[in-house]
Amino acid sequence: MARARAPVPARSPTRAWLWAGGFLGVFHVGAALLLVPRVGADTTVGLYVAGQMTAGLLLDHFGLVGVPLHATTAARLFGAAMVVAGVSCSCGAREGTCGPGRRAMGAAPWNRAPIWST
Repeated sequence: MARARAPVPARSPTRAWLWAGGFLGVFHVGAALLLVPRVGADTTVGLYVAGQMTAGLLLDHFGLVGVPLHATTAARLFGAAMVVAGVSCSCGAREGTCGPGRRAMGAAPWNRAPIWST
């Protein structure tokens, strides 16, 4: 059985943004591997969403990378602030897991008492 293979391109992509996806993907996976054990999955996902909201607001406001301009309204800023507030609440809900120099590396999550029981 013969396999058909796509020909190898003669030139590699030269635009920086074409390579950015691979590097950002590696950064994303590495950051998730480091953050989830320390701050929890909910805070990690919340931080990613907050970062994406911020990037989206900046892209829309300044029309970067060919995105059509959209005004940054008070409602859009309020929505982004609510996402950041939600991450702050999620992060602060577990004592000692957030902030500089603190880690959540104590007992396994299934061995800890629920937050609401204290």
